[in-house]
Amino acid sequence: MYPFLKPGDKLVVKPVLAASIEKGDIVIIRDDSNKIIAHRLVKKLTGDTGITKGDSLLSQDSETINLSKIIGKLETIARKRKFIPVSSGYRNRIKGVFVWLSTRCMTSGALRLRAKNIFRWLFIRASDKTDLEQKFILDILKGDFQVIPAGINWERVAGISDSNGVSGIIYQQLRGLQIPQLIFKSLENQYHHTVAQNLACIQAMKLLDQTLDDQKIDVMLLKGAALLDNTYCKVGMRPMCDIDLLVRPWDKVYIEKCLNRIGYENEKLNLHVFTKKCVVIDIHNHALNTDRIKSREILFPAGMNPVWDKVVPWKSDFKRLKRPDKPDMVLLLSQHLMKHSFSGFIWFFDIYLLLREQNKSDWEKLFKRAEYLQQIRPLSYVLHCLKLLFNFDPMEVKESNHLLSRISFVERALLDTCKAPRYKWNIAPMISLFCIDGLMNKIRFIKENIFLKQEVIKEEFSQFFWSRRILLYPKRIFQAMAISGKYIILIVKQVLRERGIIR
Repeated sequence: MYPFLKPGDKLVVKPVLAASIEKGDIVIIRDDSNKIIAHRLVKKLTGDTGITKGDSLLSQDSETINLSKIIGKLETIARKRKFIPVSSGYRNRIKGVFVWLSTRCMTSGALRLRAKNIFRWLFIRASDKTDLEQKFILDILKGDFQVIPAGINWERVAGISDSNGVSGIIYQQLRGLQIPQLIFKSLENQYHHTVAQNLACIQAMKLLDQTLDDQKIDVMLLKGAALLDNTYCKVGMRPMCDIDLLVRPWDKVYIEKCLNRIGYENEKLNLHVFTKKCVVIDIHNHALNTDRIKSREILFPAGMNPVWDKVVPWKSDFKRLKRPDKPDMVLLLSQHLMKHSFSGFIWFFDIYLLLREQNKSDWEKLFKRAEYLQQIRPLSYVLHCLKLLFNFDPMEVKESNHLLSRISFVERALLDTCKAPRYKWNIAPMISLFCIDGLMNKIRFIKENIFLKQEVIKEEFSQFFWSRRILLYPKRIFQAMAISGKYIILIVKQVLRERGIIR
C-alpha cells in the first residue's frame, strides 16, 4: 500500500457494515494463510462483494472479498506521533484519485516495482530463462516430477501456481510429500475453494440446460467450462472465474431473459455479464469478442458457424449445453492464449491434456481443421510454446515439424517470453499481426486496438474518464510506443542468440 501506508504505521480500524463501505476505502481482511492485509477496495460488485488491490502491487487480488466478513475499515493512521484521518478530510474526498492511480499501477510504489522488473530484465537477462520454481511446477504438470529440488522457494511455488491457475493440480501431486505445512494449507484451501466454486457452476449449468431446453435454444460452453468434468479427472483441478457462453446473435435476447427468469442480475457496466451469488456467466457472440473490437474477426476469418456445425453435448445427459469438438477446442484455446500473450500455464496445460494422447489420425484431423479454419499460424505458435515449456514434440507428425520450421526468428523472439510469465509481456498485438493478411487489415487492427469503441470505453474506463478521451488515447499511444520498444529489445536479443553472441 506504499506510499499511502508506510512501514511503521499503526492503523486505527473501525468495524462497519458492508453497505457503508465505498469504493476507494481501505479495508482490513484476513487471507487464506491467516495474514491480516490492508488493501484498497477498487470495485464494488453486485451484492456484498468487491475487488481489492494493494496500491503498490501490479495486479488486483485474485479473489473477490465478501464485504460483510471484513475485519473493518481504516479510519486513522498513526505515524510518528501524528494522527492522519483517512475516512474524513481531503484524503477521503480524493480517494477516487487513489483508485485511479492504483488500478493503473501509477502509484510511486507500483512504478518502483515496474522499474525494478525492467532493471532485472535488462541487466540480469532473466526474461528468457525459466527459474527453479517455474521449472519445478512445469515438471509436475508434464509428469516428470521425481524429487523436490534443494533450495526451492515454496512461497514462490505457491504464488506462481496461484497466478497461473494450476494450484489445484500442484496440490494433487504434492499430497503426502514433505512440504511446509503453511504452503500445503494454502494450496489445500485454494483447491477446496475451487471445488466449491466449480460445483456451484455445475449446478448452475444444469439449471440453465433445463431452462434453455424449454425454449429450444442451444448454447456453447467455452474455455474452462467446456473442459470441466470432461478433460480434468477431479473437479477442483481446473479453476473457473466465470462460465463463458457462446450464443448465436439472434438468440442473445432470449437467453438474457432466461437468465433473468432464473435469478441472474445484469451488471451495470458489463452488460454481457450476469451474476447470481458466486456464479458469473459471460455471454459472447464470438469467441474473440468481435463486438468489442470488430477487427478481431480477421484472426478467425471462417467465423463461428463452422464451429457450431461440429458441436457435441457437454455431457451425455445435457440437451442444450454444447461444447466444441476436440480439434475446434484446441484451435479456440490457441486463439485465447494468443489474445492473452501466451501467458498462463493453465491454458497451456488445457491444450497439453487435449493433445498428448492423440494418435496420427487425430493429428491429421487437427491440421486439416486448422487449415480449413485458417488457424495454422496460431496452432504453430502453441506447438512452439508447448515444446519450450513441456518438451512436447510429436516427432512422428511431419506437419508439426513443418509448422515449427515456418516460424520466423521475430516470432520466436516474441514467443520465447512464455518461459517467464511473471513479466507479463504484452505480445498479443504484435504476434497477432503475423496472423493477418494484407497491409490495410493490419492497419485496421492496430487502429481499433488503440482507439477503442465508445461502448468499450464506457465499460472499461467510465469511472475514470467519463465520456472524455483526452487522457485515455495519449496513454494508449504511449503504451503502444513503450511495448514497441520492448519488441525491438526482444528481436535484437534473438538475433544475437542465433548468431551465438549471447546464450
